[in-house]
Amino acid sequence: MKVGDLVFELPLGKLWFKNNPWLRNDELGLVTEVLGHNSVAILWSSGNVVTMEMQNLEIYNESR
Repeated sequence: MKVGDLVFELPLGKLWFKNNPWLRNDELGLVTEVLGHNSVAILWSSGNVVTMEMQNLEIYNESR
């Protein structure tokens, strides 16, 4: 994950999302800063900036 990536939150984890891809959070965010090996700062479309662990995020891909 790098600065500028569009992401969405996986509140129940990547394994859950793999089996249920239609049940994801629809809000997109932009990675604004990488804060180490496990966390990033996200600017959500609502205007909030939040620090989150990378394991709870997935990079948005239009082809899905």
